[in-house]
Amino acid sequence: MASAASPPSRRGRARVPAAQERLYQWSGQVFETLDGLAHIGRDPAGAANVYIATGDSGMGMTHGTIAAMMLCSQICDGESEWSQLYDPRRKPLKAGGEFLRENANVAAQYADWLRPGEVGSIDEVAPGSGAILRSGLSRVAVYREESGEIHACSAACPHLLGSVTWNHLEKTWDCPCHGSRFDRLGEVIAGPAHSGLRVLDPRTLR
Repeated sequence: MASAASPPSRRGRARVPAAQERLYQWSGQVFETLDGLAHIGRDPAGAANVYIATGDSGMGMTHGTIAAMMLCSQICDGESEWSQLYDPRRKPLKAGGEFLRENANVAAQYADWLRPGEVGSIDEVAPGSGAILRSGLSRVAVYREESGEIHACSAACPHLLGSVTWNHLEKTWDCPCHGSRFDRLGEVIAGPAHSGLRVLDPRTLR
């Protein structure tokens, strides 16, 4: 989930005359777990000497402190009194319904491959923006620079082949299935994908 700064309010502008125009904005990703608690502890995949701290649900300051205390105890003493509570391998039974709903939503996202593109040709993509174009059986992620230069990539996320969508706020390609994110040129920004979108020659789309 992305958030962005809002323009200065009327009251704020009255109190701070210099705050008239928004020049920059921030955004962030909030990673939610099924039960609202972070995943802190030994790598659930079993890698030796690897510890993780993730799933902050917007409480990074709190979880950062907890993680420092827990991981220090686990590394130095072999255990922490909170290990079970924050165990990354836990499967909370009460969250079963949420788990099923999320996975049903993921499955529904694959229907994008059957839908038409957002534009009929690359000429319809506005400068500084991106859109999905259908090319035969494929979906293509097309971005147009402010200068007019066109970049094209396969819309298939290399993680599990979900179809990416254009995020106009952050100018990124985001996969709605598992959260992978790519910059406007297709380079991976955040996983679970480990590689970028496959680059295509835009000349083949005309």
